[in-house]
Amino acid sequence: MRASLHLVRSVRGIAAVAIVLVSLTGLSPHAQRTAPALRQRLAYTTTRPLNWDVFLFPDGSSPPERITDDPGLEYDPVLSPDGRWVVFTAEKRGNPDLYVMQLSPRGAPRLLIDADSMEDQATFSHDGKRIAFVSTASGNADVYLIDFDPLRTHLLRDAQNVTRSSSADLRPTFSPDGKSLLFTSDRDEPVTVVNPITRLRGGEIYLLDLKTGGPKRLTHAAGWDGSAAWSPDGKHIAFYSQRGLKPVFTQQQAQIWTMQVDGSDQHVLVAGDLLAVSPEFLSDDRIAYSRKNLDGSWELVSATLDGSDVRPFNAGAYWGIKRGASSAFVAFAASGDTSVAEANRARQGPVPQSLGVVADAPFPRRIGNVDVDELPIRGFTALLSPVRDEVVWTAPGGPAGSELVLSALDGANRRQLIPLGAAQGTFGGVSWSRDGDWVFFTQGDHRQPEREGDVGKVRRDGTDRRILTPDTKGSDTHPAACGRDLVVFRSARDGQFDLYVMRADGSDVRRLTNDPGSELFPVCSPDGSRIAFISDRDKPGSRLYELYVANVAQGLTNLTRVTTNDVQDGHPGFSPDGAWVVFTSEAGGINDEEPLVQSLVFGAQSYGEIYAYHLAERRTIRLTHNKWEEGIPSWEAGIPGRPGR
Repeated sequence: MRASLHLVRSVRGIAAVAIVLVSLTGLSPHAQRTAPALRQRLAYTTTRPLNWDVFLFPDGSSPPERITDDPGLEYDPVLSPDGRWVVFTAEKRGNPDLYVMQLSPRGAPRLLIDADSMEDQATFSHDGKRIAFVSTASGNADVYLIDFDPLRTHLLRDAQNVTRSSSADLRPTFSPDGKSLLFTSDRDEPVTVVNPITRLRGGEIYLLDLKTGGPKRLTHAAGWDGSAAWSPDGKHIAFYSQRGLKPVFTQQQAQIWTMQVDGSDQHVLVAGDLLAVSPEFLSDDRIAYSRKNLDGSWELVSATLDGSDVRPFNAGAYWGIKRGASSAFVAFAASGDTSVAEANRARQGPVPQSLGVVADAPFPRRIGNVDVDELPIRGFTALLSPVRDEVVWTAPGGPAGSELVLSALDGANRRQLIPLGAAQGTFGGVSWSRDGDWVFFTQGDHRQPEREGDVGKVRRDGTDRRILTPDTKGSDTHPAACGRDLVVFRSARDGQFDLYVMRADGSDVRRLTNDPGSELFPVCSPDGSRIAFISDRDKPGSRLYELYVANVAQGLTNLTRVTTNDVQDGHPGFSPDGAWVVFTSEAGGINDEEPLVQSLVFGAQSYGEIYAYHLAERRTIRLTHNKWEEGIPSWEAGIPGRPGR
């Protein structure tokens, strides 16, 4: 069951770690008083893919036609039964929205539902009068129904939430008679903890009677059963299943199964596929699906209902194929040189050795009374400079190790700050000094307390590299500026991970916490008066980290636990005025079936969304709604002369 964010209780001691970034405008005090307010910058890392487009298949043999051309993401298309319209998901405005496009005569895409949440995974009723879709407007993924009117933009209040559970309800599809919906849900499935950042779910298929509102569970198996599809005659259901396969989060596995509409006669369709997902009936006796081969390539194939006569359906790596009323079909695929399969084969995330702001960004947002440009950045670690339009980031290097890199937000003007070997990874924490002239980093191991790791700093031009904790045993990690002359960090020098503070030259080290839990991601407010971090101190060894804030003086005072839930929270950062703490949380649950997301773009935690907590008002708002892993937010002041949106 998904746990919501609960606020707030004070405690004695320290817990979870947070990350704070400081921002300066570079203007004189007089200029700051007289200059117009600048749009602030909120960046965070994301695993969202580079570019997907929607393709139309006139029939099963003709080459498909690309019908969308935005540089961002368009996916999960579905055809109206009369063949006149296609509804698909696009991320033109930041969060996923449903768009509709007329096919005959061809028209331009237009927004179908106007909402700040995620709307995705649309499906038509067989008479074309309604669509079902998934929205996160309730705080987690639920299934909604709405009348289909392609000539107007709807508000979400026009739709009906038909699942209303605190878990994730996903991938709906109408029965041929329109009386029922199939959907996938993780409502009855436990979370499998692989490691502190990787928590896997499972899902089962349910049948919802739209008249009575009562769901019936059809599958009972370990792992995921998902993406159910009805046969045209309503007698069979196809789905993918992970049952009997080894669950490996770095390499999803699944096969196509079928069953009767009452859940009986469940059996595998084609045995031996490494990964087969997204089945769709071509007719009453053939099923198409996407499968991944041993070399990492994808192809679209079809098979008969008895699993025989497996053959290519159409050349190319397409996903999410959906049939129309005639012989037409739609699907989506990576476009141009942005092959998702290539990225997965490289095992280095969605953009190997690269970085850049996602297409269509920046996305304008208002948080409280502040205008912000939202900047999702593809990369593993990327932090905004407080005073310049540049980021510091870590580039994975495979067996050769990693490197610390400075560049523009789009990856241009790349400059290597520190080349590191395989035993000296910088992934344990990177941050900026308040004036933007220095970069703090972790060199060495940051995961195991007994292994060697050190905190260092280097100038932004790559000179004057210094190790600040050279003579300590154990792991020193996650440094962050605390005021202009102090650095907060975590250390296991006394056998457990606690928080420490020192001067920026490495002298005068003081311990801030001493509890049986593990502290992580410490950061300070821009004025150095407050600290945020995550910890499992209230449930040591639980592998569940909560967000804490405290005042910083000679020690820590007024310690407050911000989140109280049974989910993972992490990666905090302060707003430029210190009024907000922005962080990543699992509180919204998952927004799509894990095998569909992780098989296309690998992410260790596909549930990470960005939230913001107002310290004075003690309220939390959700900033992002999508299916991609996101984290490491950095919220900085605006830059004079920087174009906004």
